Amino acid sequence: MISNVYGPTDVTLKAYFFQELRSIHSFSTGIWTLLGDFNVLLSVDDKNGATTHITDILNFREVVHDLQLVDLPILNKAFTWTNGRGVPTLERLDRAFISTNWVLAFPRSTLRALPRPRSDHTPLVLSAFTFIPSTHLFRFESFWLRHPAVFDVVSTAWNSTTSASTPVNQFASKLKSVQTALRNWSVGLSSRLQRQANLCLLWIDWLDKAEERRTLTNLECALRPMLKVRYEELCLQEEIKWKQRSRVHWLKVGDANTRFFHLKATGRRNSNFISRLSNGCTLLSSHQPIADHLLSFFSNQLGEDPGSTLSINLLELYRGLNPDLSCLQDDFTTAEVRKAVFSSGPEKAPGPDGLPMLFYQRFWSLLNNDILSVFNSFHNGSAKLAEINASWLCLIPKKSDALLAKDFRPISLVHGMGKLISKVLATRLQSFMAELINPHQAAFIKGRNLFDNFSTAHVLVHHYYASKQSAALLKIDFERAFDHINWDFLIDLLRARGFAPTWISWIQEILKSANTSVILNGIPGNSFTCKRGLRQGDPLSPLLFILCVDVLFRMFQRATSSGLLQDPGIRDVRVQALQFADDLLIFLDGSPRAAAATKLILDDFAACSGLRINYDKSSLTPINLSETQATSLASSFGCTVKAFPIRYLGLPSPLRDLPDPIICL
Repeated sequence: MISNVYGPTDVTLKAYFFQELRSIHSFSTGIWTLLGDFNVLLSVDDKNGATTHITDILNFREVVHDLQLVDLPILNKAFTWTNGRGVPTLERLDRAFISTNWVLAFPRSTLRALPRPRSDHTPLVLSAFTFIPSTHLFRFESFWLRHPAVFDVVSTAWNSTTSASTPVNQFASKLKSVQTALRNWSVGLSSRLQRQANLCLLWIDWLDKAEERRTLTNLECALRPMLKVRYEELCLQEEIKWKQRSRVHWLKVGDANTRFFHLKATGRRNSNFISRLSNGCTLLSSHQPIADHLLSFFSNQLGEDPGSTLSINLLELYRGLNPDLSCLQDDFTTAEVRKAVFSSGPEKAPGPDGLPMLFYQRFWSLLNNDILSVFNSFHNGSAKLAEINASWLCLIPKKSDALLAKDFRPISLVHGMGKLISKVLATRLQSFMAELINPHQAAFIKGRNLFDNFSTAHVLVHHYYASKQSAALLKIDFERAFDHINWDFLIDLLRARGFAPTWISWIQEILKSANTSVILNGIPGNSFTCKRGLRQGDPLSPLLFILCVDVLFRMFQRATSSGLLQDPGIRDVRVQALQFADDLLIFLDGSPRAAAATKLILDDFAACSGLRINYDKSSLTPINLSETQATSLASSFGCTVKAFPIRYLGLPSPLRDLPDPIICL
């Protein structure tokens, strides 16, 4: 059912309008869309200025919640109405709601805005599709584990594989045998289980009706509870299947949440579906042209090595700062590998092997000897990881109207065994990170957190304002930070930090053996070999990344100690920069000399590390500076001036308006 809406503009009629929506819902058949001009906001963000009708917003939200409607986002526009004045008021008054049954019937529903040549309202187009492309990729299903036969299938396939030349080849060959065996065994399984569930219902219904006419036999009395138990088991397996697809980890199975998981899976698939993409000149709408463009873009990002245009003396920069790292290359033990397996998320999205860590956990007793053989060969340097270190680039849109390849965040889905090796190395490295990394890097290090940096920034800003001291905050944005790390720079850094040749060779093998394919709407494209960057999704990547950006902090530290920069700290809080992963906040004394020196350090770091600084998205916030001074400083970097209040590390509280500092000096 499709209901077209024109809501009243009179505030006194809103309550009647909301009641009418509820009454229309009672006549809907379930597959229902409600669209039109509602003349009411659903959120304060639906207007470009302040709104005074908060009560109407709350009442409207209550109606939407009670009717279990889904608000379709407009993919290419934020507002749908304008008053047409010089300084316009913009609002989103037009929208489309769909019922949960509509979502299940038309999983590919989208809402787009058309140009507005005459009216003050923007025309909207609702598109509904039932087609979801089939990928035919192997994926291990969690509900298979509730079938006793699956253990025999896996065991037989694993043990029947002939020996190979190396432990890695052997392991990869056994995995392929298991994949083939499971694929063959599972053909038609879901439909057979659905038929079984339907038969259970038919028999239960037949027995219930028979009981109304006569006394059931002993056999029939015994059969009915067995049918109910079997039906509940089949429902549970269906729920497990949809939970795995939904990627919802905070809700457990067993509470009849199949419909919820189904809706979440459908919504997740819709939000990640790429139906069109611009290559800068043409809007692409077919699968293959989009896939070709994505391959070209990401192979250019990751598959080309531009090299470093500058080198710095890393040995001198870290003289006397390196801990003893000799135990990092100790022999791998069964206990630490097992811990890595069982501490991993069991149902996180798998890589090209299609096997989540749940598979490794449930079949650990069968796999562990072969896994340890791979680790031992990796330890002695004989292992070539190409067969077990491939990954898929899964593209997550950064915004709802993503139309360019750069609008997507690439997350690597790494082969299970390759990810396991990285996790063991990351666990070893993590125990040394607090000694290796400056105390003002708060990300990915145990015992440190985001609020440490936030409170430190607040203390310094509070001090500057209280003392009337001129200063500036420079927020730096790195462009696709993980993608641009130069491998030669990383290896030189590891040597300078005192890592042993064995450990460095392990890192090189993990980096250089990785090949990647971009996965578009569930279909992987052609692969390419990476030559720079760190895979987001690899457990080692965050630690290696903050090792690299620590160099920038040490460069600022060295510049301060040499007198090139003035120490902006106070008493015990002496810091030139605060870091949270790739989020960088730099403190300047407000002088042109400090700005010039800071720009030089940033450019030198970018030239040697490969990281690119996006000054267009960076900003400078002045403290006790005139507008002219602030503009002059910002022009040194080519960034914008952004006055207080500001957001830092995503926290909504503006630094200027916080109460007295939590840290008292």
